[in-house]
Amino acid sequence: MLFHILDNKNIKCIKEANTEQLIVLLRKCSLKFQRANSHLWFLSKCKSSKVFPKFIKIYTKSKSISAVKAIEAAKKKWMEEERKTWFVRREAIGEMKLLISTELMSKLNSIGYMYEEEKIVDLVREEAHRHYLRLTRKFERLVGNQRQADSNKKPKSLKWSNLLSLNVTGPIEKTKVNSFPVYDVKCDFYPRFKNLSHLYVTAEEEKILNLGLKHGFSSEIGKKDIFDLAADCEVALSTRHVSFKDQKKKCGAILRRIKDKKIRRSEFKTLKNLRSKIEDQNLIICKADGGGTVTIMNRSVYIEKINEYVRDNNLTITREKNILNKYIAQVKRCIKECPQLLANIYTHKNPQIPKLYGLPKIHKDGNPVRPVVSCTNAPNVVICKRLVAVLPDLVKFQPKRSLKNNREFVEKIKNIVIPENAKLISFDVKNLFPSVPVQEVKDMIVNRLSHLSEPLQVEVKKTLDICLNQNFCSFTDQIFEIKSGLPIGSPISPLMADIFMDHIEENIFSSVDPLIASILHWYRYVDDIFAVVNGTWRQIDILLEKINLIHPNITFTLEKEQDGKLNFLDLGVRKVAGKLNFSICRRGTFTDCIISKSSNHPVNIKYAAFHSMLNRLISIPMDTDHYLKELGTIHLIAKNNGYKKSEINSILAKKLRNQKRGIIYANVPKAFDDSWRKIRYLDEDCLKIGTELKKVGVQPAYYNNKTVGKFLVNNKPKTGIEVKSGIYSKFIQLPPVGEYYHHIKSQGRTKICLKMKKEIFNVF
Repeated sequence: MLFHILDNKNIKCIKEANTEQLIVLLRKCSLKFQRANSHLWFLSKCKSSKVFPKFIKIYTKSKSISAVKAIEAAKKKWMEEERKTWFVRREAIGEMKLLISTELMSKLNSIGYMYEEEKIVDLVREEAHRHYLRLTRKFERLVGNQRQADSNKKPKSLKWSNLLSLNVTGPIEKTKVNSFPVYDVKCDFYPRFKNLSHLYVTAEEEKILNLGLKHGFSSEIGKKDIFDLAADCEVALSTRHVSFKDQKKKCGAILRRIKDKKIRRSEFKTLKNLRSKIEDQNLIICKADGGGTVTIMNRSVYIEKINEYVRDNNLTITREKNILNKYIAQVKRCIKECPQLLANIYTHKNPQIPKLYGLPKIHKDGNPVRPVVSCTNAPNVVICKRLVAVLPDLVKFQPKRSLKNNREFVEKIKNIVIPENAKLISFDVKNLFPSVPVQEVKDMIVNRLSHLSEPLQVEVKKTLDICLNQNFCSFTDQIFEIKSGLPIGSPISPLMADIFMDHIEENIFSSVDPLIASILHWYRYVDDIFAVVNGTWRQIDILLEKINLIHPNITFTLEKEQDGKLNFLDLGVRKVAGKLNFSICRRGTFTDCIISKSSNHPVNIKYAAFHSMLNRLISIPMDTDHYLKELGTIHLIAKNNGYKKSEINSILAKKLRNQKRGIIYANVPKAFDDSWRKIRYLDEDCLKIGTELKKVGVQPAYYNNKTVGKFLVNNKPKTGIEVKSGIYSKFIQLPPVGEYYHHIKSQGRTKICLKMKKEIFNVF
């Protein structure tokens, strides 16, 4: 009797069987059912361990890579079909067992049936144990044989020559390259965390801080998180001026699925404890300047260092009570009076006084702070951005010696010939932005406006005054006005500094002094200057004195080459046989901290740092040794942050293929019709929301508010949401949750409110 085939013949046999025959059939059927379960367990173990039972045998004469892959795929398919067969067989045996049990129960009383059933269960249990031991030994032999086969295979040596960029310079010996000890590269990275206070930090807290301020941690998803994500979805779909009902419905379903998730991580509890300790002991936690080291210091020391900067740079406390309202009114008036220059521009809906904060320079004695002014919400920030976009064309500003990035620098100097006595030097402008005379810059720009119409000249002058005169900031509830220099942190300051420095350079090179004529090459990136000078070191020192006399506000400092090498930007420049060779250099404060593999971020954001490093690797011309050493450094950074070397090599191989295609095919820029919108990232389900948005031409730009930095950093002053302009609603919840303010920003034609979110997405 075939127990896995339930047909009329078998059913008739069961119906006609007597009690003893039914007991025998039930015993055999139970054993068959148990063996089916054991076989399914065995096949599942084989699948998870990537081994194949001996009955799966496929042969081919070909030994090509395609044949090997085809055999591997066929074996997997065979084993999967075998599992499906056993699932069907087990189901049929179960139905047969149920039919036999029903017939037996009709012929025995309950006590008799239970007695027979217990005997069968004991028998099946013993048989199951013996079968389990037999299959376990069989599985262990398969795993052992597979390991033996893997160890006997000759490991494929990675050919580093296949990962070389087209920009690699010098002779390439493939044998030497392929044996290069890439993974033996050792780097002394700066510590990721530095404690300048008296705070005791536990090992668990230090472990989280070493993950970096950008590390995204997982915690329970609350109502506020869902509100923010729903608002982002509504903004993304509403600003396209088309109704996307299907996409809104699908996004709502995803939001409800996210809301029901329960996620708890111990990281959140540790971070809460650390934040409480920092607040109780009046400390500051922030990122250090020039490297990203997480730093904890005493708040009193931090405030004293900021006040020292305020005193040294003559920041004066304003006497005006409503300076913010005054500047907002000036901006609105300027927009009305400049319809040609500021056409289709919107006023900032939530202007704030720029905030002053500092980043400690932990690599210098005394740990001074670098002042930073956040102008992202300044009243004139929108006008500044418009002026930066249009002013260079209006005044026909084309700087001769200014650089945009390190690639432009390399393109300009990689083929120059260096005389034997020439020296590599770099100049640095001391405190450039505070030193730029604002009125002189205005006059320079006004002198270049003569070719424009009279109304447009007036508009440029008014806009320029608004951008440069609103130079103020706040710190510890005090508002300061900066009477001299460019606004620190303003979008317009780099352009104004570039115009002024271009004027200084014209004055330098218009001189007939023979020392100026000895400058063979001069390239500037903001306030850093690379120069090649044909002269002695004594002549170069005299040259420094002369250019420091060009303008009373501008002071240059000098750095000389060491053994024919000079670091400029993030490059090491070396003189070799009359040519310049390049390598990648990093600051002494550089840490190996990037967004780790375990961070709660989308994959593309995790890989962003590697894309940047690998793009620089393949675009800078380097010799083979420096190229492979830099690749080894990137591998080491990846390893220290939880990534595999194969992931990095895969990204690099793709970039090299694109680099080769760029030589063969014309590089036609893509025409993007898509718009980018911010989308809150909570977990992987948010990627599905991004997929729905992409279908209607909206590209998601994911961000995560639950990062270590967002939770801990407290050196940046925060404005309470209840005092911001715009619409806000106050939701009062029962203790101990407290109060929750949901702030709704209106920008352009978009207005988000809680009612819309409930009606459209129906999340709660």
